Amino acid sequence: MEKVIDFVQPKGKWKFNEEVAKCFDNMLERSIPDYQNMRKLEKLIINNSVSNKHTLLDIGCSNGINIDDFCNDMKCYGIDISEPMLQQARERFVKNNNVVIEQFNVLTGLNSLCGKIGVEGFDIITSVLTIQFTPIEYRQSILSDIYNHLNKNGVFIFVEKILGSDNVINNMLVKSYYDIKSDNGYSYDAINRKKKSLEGVLVPVTSNWNRDLLKQAGFTKMETFWKCLNFEGIVALK
Repeated sequence: MEKVIDFVQPKGKWKFNEEVAKCFDNMLERSIPDYQNMRKLEKLIINNSVSNKHTLLDIGCSNGINIDDFCNDMKCYGIDISEPMLQQARERFVKNNNVVIEQFNVLTGLNSLCGKIGVEGFDIITSVLTIQFTPIEYRQSILSDIYNHLNKNGVFIFVEKILGSDNVINNMLVKSYYDIKSDNGYSYDAINRKKKSLEGVLVPVTSNWNRDLLKQAGFTKMETFWKCLNFEGIVALK
């Protein structure tokens, strides 16, 4: 796909619309610190996980960028609620029979998805910078649903923006994060516009809160595999 530079200037609440979909790859690379390393580590961990890997579900697949790394080795299913993002994903995998892209709202539960695609469970489930966009009151049920639809010895990759352990530390992390965005070519106005548009749409919680949600879902084995400023990746095993 042709790379489009991110010049998005949101005027209201953040939406994953056609404008965002067109420049999404560039947006990720310039907005997430240490982004490429996170992707590399995710791939390595999945490749070195259980040997019996046949199915992968990517929750919040956006334009399919996460599936790209795995679609030649296993059957991949991508779900998202943004039609512009899904259109990009369909174009990306138009010639790949290993990939199924579906419009689906994870808040409705995975049972209906599994019935539709004819799969009882998944060996790998990934959620990269997705659950942070769901209402907090739904997150426990979402993670419990993910646990219940993982096959035995299945792997869950969970990457989220997080809050610092207290306000002072959190402010240092956030300011450092904005400095990185500035170094990557975003103006102060662009950073501020996106910050305001994301208020109430992207709601991060602390690392400990995410871990408590995972434990309550049923996960007993989990480890941080990547962390940079106010972003963290956790691998959890069923």
